[in-house]
Amino acid sequence: MITILWLTCRKETRGANVLLLKVKFPNATGLNRNTDHVTRDPFDKDQQFTFSNWSTSEFAANALEPLFETPIVDQTGLVRGFDIKVDLKPDFAEADISELRQILEQALSDQLGLELVPTNMPIKMLVVEKAK
Repeated sequence: MITILWLTCRKETRGANVLLLKVKFPNATGLNRNTDHVTRDPFDKDQQFTFSNWSTSEFAANALEPLFETPIVDQTGLVRGFDIKVDLKPDFAEADISELRQILEQALSDQLGLELVPTNMPIKMLVVEKAK
């Protein structure tokens, strides 16, 4: 436990609503093993997300969690770097957050062969409280 500026911080395991990232369709076209080990800018002008040399865990934590505002646990079993390309062209620019999530979930399934499965499970989290 650490106390800083009247706040106490500690790691704790708690039950939480999470999304599990799983393989739905193996060998989908949008998820390819990276061969050059070069990382590039993930956003381009054509409304695509392109992540070069990312693990599925990095993709879940850095690309999906902020959009879904929910912890995402990678259960794909895929461990090496991938080139991940997601095309979001239809209605992406005008979508609200709920529509964007639906578009992205459909793209994950259709293009990457992945799915997000809602569940409740214990996860480690940082608990920040006012110091006593």
